[in-house]
Amino acid sequence: MAPLAGSPAAAAYIADPTFAAEIPGPTVAIDPGEADRLPVVAPCGGTVSTVFDTGHAAGITSGSGAEILIHVGVDTVKMEGEGFSKLVSEGQRVAAGDPLLDVDFSAVRRAGYPATTMMIVSNAYDFDVERLDLSAPVEPGKSDVMGLARKG
Repeated sequence: MAPLAGSPAAAAYIADPTFAAEIPGPTVAIDPGEADRLPVVAPCGGTVSTVFDTGHAAGITSGSGAEILIHVGVDTVKMEGEGFSKLVSEGQRVAAGDPLLDVDFSAVRRAGYPATTMMIVSNAYDFDVERLDLSAPVEPGKSDVMGLARKG
């Protein structure tokens, strides 16, 4: 499900060539628009596998083994945690829709970084990945944006 509210965008429009080319894996990008502060939620149930010290990214391993990285903004690691609050710890179990991060998107924009948030399946070689209809705004924890089925 969508990890935050906003408008989906094709990965090709991400302002970073690595993410735009989907090198880390199949990607769904969401633009939070002019929102000031939004929670970033778990797109599925699973275990928090990583939370970056800076609070700009978190990873979840789903019950089926899918490794999903949520990366908030482009180059936001350079903000050194300003505007980001971690709401979970590594090893914590989460359900779809549980808050992972709290993000001050106005701080991201003031710092001059794109606020586009990426949801990436980093071990897609184990899964058939389908991007669902992304033509309308999405709601966190409610709008399906990607389908995964384990191969074999």
